[in-house]
Amino acid sequence: MEDNNIFMLCRKLDNLAFKKLDKNFTVRNLEESEIEIWKTIHFDTYADKKDYRYIVDEYYNNYFSDRKNEFLNACKVICDVNNNILGTCFLWKISAGMWSVQWFKIVNQYVNKGIGRQLLSYVLNDDKLDLPIILHTHSVSFPAIKLYSDFGFEFLTDNYVGSRKNGLNASLNLIRKHIKLKELHFTSLSDSERERLASFDSEDF
Repeated sequence: MEDNNIFMLCRKLDNLAFKKLDKNFTVRNLEESEIEIWKTIHFDTYADKKDYRYIVDEYYNNYFSDRKNEFLNACKVICDVNNNILGTCFLWKISAGMWSVQWFKIVNQYVNKGIGRQLLSYVLNDDKLDLPIILHTHSVSFPAIKLYSDFGFEFLTDNYVGSRKNGLNASLNLIRKHIKLKELHFTSLSDSERERLASFDSEDF
């Protein structure tokens, strides 16, 4: 199954998608002692961790390591009653000056149980947040794409977002096959947004 870059943009959040945090869960900041857990939570199998862990390490070193306190203050984790981390997500202002949803992940055994919706609701309910919000995901991240769509994110149709090629056209049939959406919503970057993303390091989201 081919995995392509997918980019989404939200110009208006859908308030109907938000869900209050269940009493069995808490959302808190990631602690410094948990950075290693955060790095490994993104992999569902040992093979994936072995093959792709270097990507998370490189990203963290490039964008977060010299801003560790800022990263820890931004990075949210959702935990069960025993304080076990079930997922993570956070907002980050990228170099182009736009807010982005970063590193959203729910532990595989808890996917499709409403935990991701509660976490994303918590993260997006932020007074400092300015629209639009941009994000990068992958064409095979079906539950995440469905959730983002519920919140008002639309597929970006630009062929390139910054320096990265957009794989939307090659992935549409796959997405339609695996995600139950009444309709897919599309948008494109404005000229100023496109120029800003092209001028800065667009791979920091």
